[in-house]
Amino acid sequence: MKNSKFLIAAIVCGIAVAVAPVSVKAAAATPTATAPAKKAKKHKKTKPPVVAVAPVPGDGFAPAPAEAPKPRYTGFYVGAHGGYGWGDSDWTFIDAGSTASHGINGAHIGGHVGYSYQFANNIVLGVEGAGSWVDWSGESVCPNPSARCRTKLYGVGDATVRAGYAFENVPYIGNILPYVRGGVTMAGAESFVSFPGAEAFNETSHHRNLFGYTAGGGFEYALCPKTSVAAGYDYRDYGTSKFDMVRANTHAFVERVREHDVEHSVYFAVNYKFSDYALGPVEMPW
Repeated sequence: MKNSKFLIAAIVCGIAVAVAPVSVKAAAATPTATAPAKKAKKHKKTKPPVVAVAPVPGDGFAPAPAEAPKPRYTGFYVGAHGGYGWGDSDWTFIDAGSTASHGINGAHIGGHVGYSYQFANNIVLGVEGAGSWVDWSGESVCPNPSARCRTKLYGVGDATVRAGYAFENVPYIGNILPYVRGGVTMAGAESFVSFPGAEAFNETSHHRNLFGYTAGGGFEYALCPKTSVAAGYDYRDYGTSKFDMVRANTHAFVERVREHDVEHSVYFAVNYKFSDYALGPVEMPW
């Protein structure tokens, strides 16, 4: 009974116990009057129970379990983003020497794909490609007061590199990555000169592409090993472009325009990373 209680307690505590069977023979019966007394047999010495104890981490039997890996930013990722943009479009009518200027603004939404690597010293470097549908437009009175000058951007594509530093386990915050980024950008645009009430004189540049550079920064926050959210700001300068304005209905040449476009945008993004953690962080050369 005592051995049974010991075995049950050992199992509950997670220890494997093997108890050697103990065999104890009963003592000889008391001699009676009709039978000659027999010499009592000596009891055999019983061995104590053999107890096998499972190895305890840290006692030299087995290594302690590894600490759970921290969320890191290494890996390929995809995501979606959206936000709001605003900027300026400055026109110069080359032949006449007159100018017009107006603000543009609107919403944008899109997707992105990229790769980041977090080094052993928590510096993060990466590349990203993004594409957005945008509805950025604005207009103003042209030098001819009977006409309206209007600029519209349809889509934006960016190819950027980024650099940041990963702060891990920040009190009350968690794992956060402030970063800066920069690269090249392209936008689809169209410019219009409209004559309300005299649409036959309307002018258009037709679709054209703008090319320039972008720079910005933001913060990425690791919710869990594979998911993060980000928020930031981007500046885009498409430089100065020259194009012909033609009649919208006949495509006949009307005038030549020089235009300079600058955009600002803020965004919020959600990212999904395909690899869980950094695989063998590499030391930076500096």
